Amino acid sequence: ADLSSVPGLNEPSRVLAIPVRRSEQRMVLVVGSTTQNEAETLASFRNELLIAGPIALLLASFAGYLLAGVALRPVEEMRTRAAEISAQTPGERLPVPATNDELERLGTTLNEMLERLEDALQRERDFVADAGHELRTPLALLRTELELALRHADSPEELRAAVGRSAKEVDRLAQLAD
Repeated sequence: ADLSSVPGLNEPSRVLAIPVRRSEQRMVLVVGSTTQNEAETLASFRNELLIAGPIALLLASFAGYLLAGVALRPVEEMRTRAAEISAQTPGERLPVPATNDELERLGTTLNEMLERLEDALQRERDFVADAGHELRTPLALLRTELELALRHADSPEELRAAVGRSAKEVDRLAQLAD
């Protein structure tokens, strides 16, 4: 049979014909569908992809940007606080997010480093204060010894003795510096 004369099949189509028996009668079961629906569906899908694809890409890019911003916000907070911390602000620490990830471990490690640096700075300040105290007394004695020698030395021997004592005091100061 000419399928193009069948009403509704004036488009490209596919047909399946199967012989069947019914009540001793031989018949042919014919089932068909047009392929135009598939082409229209594919064209429609293509058009939807051309429109929705760029929109989906823009939305995904925007969402990725927002997520990256949210994820990096704790890093920016840590960076800002780190820029504010100085020797004049002892005890300041970085904010550590409780995220149980690399960022939390980094913040904890940096805070421990700040603690060590603060301890080292305090030891240095204590040392400088102790050294200053240790140096003030011998320097004051040395100065007094030399002033007395200049004012009250009656002979060159007394002046030499005062200079000798001063030289010993200078040697002791030199040992303190080592």
